[in-house]
Amino acid sequence: MNQLVKGSKKLPYVIVLIGSCASIPAVQADEFPWLMTAYHYADLSEEQEAIYRDSYLETMGFLLYGYVDPRNPEAARALNGLIDCTEQTRQKNSWTNYFSWFVGKHGEKAGAWLLYNEVTPTVCSDYFEKAGTQPRVLQVRSHKEWKSWSQADRSVYVQGYLDTVAAMQFRLEAQGQPNDLDLIAQLITTVGIEGILRDVEGIEFESEYPLPWSISRGLGRAKDRMQQASGP
Repeated sequence: MNQLVKGSKKLPYVIVLIGSCASIPAVQADEFPWLMTAYHYADLSEEQEAIYRDSYLETMGFLLYGYVDPRNPEAARALNGLIDCTEQTRQKNSWTNYFSWFVGKHGEKAGAWLLYNEVTPTVCSDYFEKAGTQPRVLQVRSHKEWKSWSQADRSVYVQGYLDTVAAMQFRLEAQGQPNDLDLIAQLITTVGIEGILRDVEGIEFESEYPLPWSISRGLGRAKDRMQQASGP
C-alpha cells in the first residue's frame, strides 16, 4: 500500500472497475465532478462522516484486493497493511482530519482524494513492511447496517465509493496507465448520484462480502443503463 498510495510504478495492471472508458481526453483533477467536496462534507452528521470514512477504507480494500496475485506478494502486503492500519487507527481523529480543507486548499476535491493522497500515506506508513502476504478482506460495515441506513446515509457511502475509485484512477493516469476516469465522470454527470443509488439499491446484495462488492455491481448496472440510453 505504501508503494501504491505514494505513486510507485509497481502497479502491475489496471483494475477493470466498471468497464472500459471511452477514448476521449481525460479530465483533470480540479475539473472532475467530485461528490463529497468540502462544501458538501460540512453538511454531514457525525455518523455520516464515519460512514464516508469507512466507505473510503472498505473501497480501498476492495480495489487493492483486485491486485492480489500469487506472483505479486507486495500487492497482498499492501492490502494487509491497510487492514492492519484500519483495525488499529480507524477510530482516531486523523481519519477525519482534512487538514488541506482547513487551510483553504483542495476544497473542490473530494474527501477521499485527501484521504488517499495525504492521510493514508501518513497514518498507515508503518504498517506495510510488517504486513503478511496471505490475502485478507477488509470489512468494517455490515449488510445489516446498510439495510438500516436512510437513503441519505446510503448516498454518503456510495459517494465515498465513487470518490475513492476516482482518486485511485487519477493515480493510474499519473503513471500513464489506462484508467476509467472519463467513464466515472460521465456516470456522475449523466446518471447522477440519485440515479446511481437507485441502481445500487436494485442489486441483490451479497451479504457475505463487504459492501463494495455489491456497490460495484450497482455501478455496472448504472453504466449499462447510461450506455443503452445513449444508443450505439
